[in-house]
Amino acid sequence: MRSSQSSPSLGADVIAQNGKTSGRGCGWRALIAAPALALCLILSACGGRPPPGILTPVAQTDPQAKQVDVIVATTREFDPATDAFSTKRGDGLLFQKVDVSIPPNHKDGALEAPEELPGDPSRNFVTTQNRDLSEAEFRAEVTKHLGKSGEVLVFIHGYNTTHQEAVFRMAQITNDSGYRGASVLFSWPSQGELSGYLYDRESSTYSRDQLEHTIHVLAATPGVKKINLLAHSMGNWLTVEMLRQARIRGDVEFGGKLGQVILASPDVDLDVFRKDIFLIGPRKPPIVMLVSRNDYALQVSERLAGRVRAGAAVIDNPQAQKAIQQAGMIVIDMTKVDSNDALNHSKFAESPAIIQNIGRQLNGVQEKSNAPTSVGGFVLDAAGQVLGAPKTIFDTVTLRNGGGGM
Repeated sequence: MRSSQSSPSLGADVIAQNGKTSGRGCGWRALIAAPALALCLILSACGGRPPPGILTPVAQTDPQAKQVDVIVATTREFDPATDAFSTKRGDGLLFQKVDVSIPPNHKDGALEAPEELPGDPSRNFVTTQNRDLSEAEFRAEVTKHLGKSGEVLVFIHGYNTTHQEAVFRMAQITNDSGYRGASVLFSWPSQGELSGYLYDRESSTYSRDQLEHTIHVLAATPGVKKINLLAHSMGNWLTVEMLRQARIRGDVEFGGKLGQVILASPDVDLDVFRKDIFLIGPRKPPIVMLVSRNDYALQVSERLAGRVRAGAAVIDNPQAQKAIQQAGMIVIDMTKVDSNDALNHSKFAESPAIIQNIGRQLNGVQEKSNAPTSVGGFVLDAAGQVLGAPKTIFDTVTLRNGGGGM
């Protein structure tokens, strides 16, 4: 699978949990203080993400491995020379289905990508089947994978994400959350490089109409009862702009089929976010926002964009809190929840506690437990008072001595 040239990993092999590098570079905290040190980060980064060509099916499989089928809608351009989707912007929507094998030794929250090809199915995420789809075949695959729930989960990835990385992340989210519906990835043309921030921001905006069209296609697909959205990082900009546009068109609920909307670590200008969610307005179920006060990646994004990001400021900013109240949103502060993510930017997928509870929420399982419910999160009432952690999501995540766990 074609991608841009080698780009930095955002994994724990680049930076330790204390925010320092592993001895090969300068680290993200230094980058926050001095953006020019981004070059140092690029040179010091290594491994940790699915390599180009990983979406080519392997010859052998492991009988004990699990399989997750990822159905894809993408605005990336297809490159015939590499027989893969590139980082360039396509003229319309293209569709794909990728069957991903999850290794028997997989640990929730991890993405065990091979460092070189071919991967080992007993130890790595690998591809077992990959085929292009027409729009009609896309609908048919969605219907086939709906299950009894009739629900679809659409994942909108973030900045600095290659196509193969997004596919494997969708497979990991589906597996670790235990989601029982159809898994759809909306893959937009991120450059897949740390230096591609501005290109990515424009590419996400470029894909707004196609994301809205994809949701309409899903809403019209036989058997679909509910469409849930999970956006991460800059994918939130795309998602919120799409919902704003749908509100202006008069169908923000997509014929009553829009279900849960979860915004994880939004890399969106705070002022723009306030305006957009005000226009989108309150909805049922309420929009859920997942944030972390120590999200180092969003601190870097603030440097790159020149403005504070919603996911980094929404907890403490009075104007943001007012907008959240008006929109009837739920905000979860994940600061004290542990994860495998050294940057604290992907806790939604890399914290076993968080991803499992997202799955329970999406699957409609309401926890009945007397365990503590605080995850450092809050719900704001009409008077702006902090009421505590919501009962409808992350109900079993508890904190012990400032750490996270189940």
